[in-house]
Amino acid sequence: MLTGAALRTPSAVQSPAAVAIVCLIAGCGGFLLNALSLPLGWGLEILLGNALVWSVLRPLGPVPAVLALSLASTQTILLWGHPWAWAVWSLEAAVVSLLYRRLSPVVIDLGFWLLLGGPLIALAYGGLMHMDTPSRTLVVLKQSLNGVLCVTLGELGYLAAAEVVRRVGRFQPPTMPLRAVAHATVIALVLVPALATALLGAESLQGSVEAGLHRRLDNALDSARRAAQAWLDAPEQRASLVGRGAAAPADCNGPGPSDNDRPLADRAVECPEPATPRQRPTPSSDR
Repeated sequence: MLTGAALRTPSAVQSPAAVAIVCLIAGCGGFLLNALSLPLGWGLEILLGNALVWSVLRPLGPVPAVLALSLASTQTILLWGHPWAWAVWSLEAAVVSLLYRRLSPVVIDLGFWLLLGGPLIALAYGGLMHMDTPSRTLVVLKQSLNGVLCVTLGELGYLAAAEVVRRVGRFQPPTMPLRAVAHATVIALVLVPALATALLGAESLQGSVEAGLHRRLDNALDSARRAAQAWLDAPEQRASLVGRGAAAPADCNGPGPSDNDRPLADRAVECPEPATPRQRPTPSSDR
């Protein structure tokens, strides 16, 4: 997917060996950081390892950055047991790396998740993994938030690292456009507090919801237990009534002294009609 001018864009690191080393370090570092997932509750996790790789996009160039991001994203296969997140994240890396010199990477990533990444995640999780609609919607929102947050943190990380390198080293990293700085700062001011609030309140919120579900389940079990007990008690009452009626049996050949006091249904049950003798079949004359 990376063709044309994007492929011909030189990296700020001139040595191919240095590019390969930085690419490998960033990819492996992102892979290890992705293993330290941040739980949001309900089985959702935020992975921030890709932010490390996004921070070296400008000095490395498009192709090494895509390779490093693809390597870091393979952690999702181990965590979630499927390759669909890895495939979409690798596509995200290719799209942002292709266009980052024309537009702000944060803006490109927002457009990617809105137009391409979100629908692809919904299709993969719904059509291929058969996930229900509420869960699929949560995953799409979480993946979009995760992707944009990693790009934002990567941009701000590169901005801080580039300033330090300019002051203490001889290497001059590429300048970050002012619009990219503004976009990353605004998005960070929105997403970072929201993520911190979600992480701090995720456990308590999930606990309260689970406690409410347990209470409802206990109430339902109590209602079912009472209904079952009432159903079990009903045959005993009927058996006791039959037992009281059988204590003073009536003469089936004629009315007894208490026969008129008992219901007709009880007498019909206690005094069945005598069976008539079965007639033998007439032998047939046809042999």
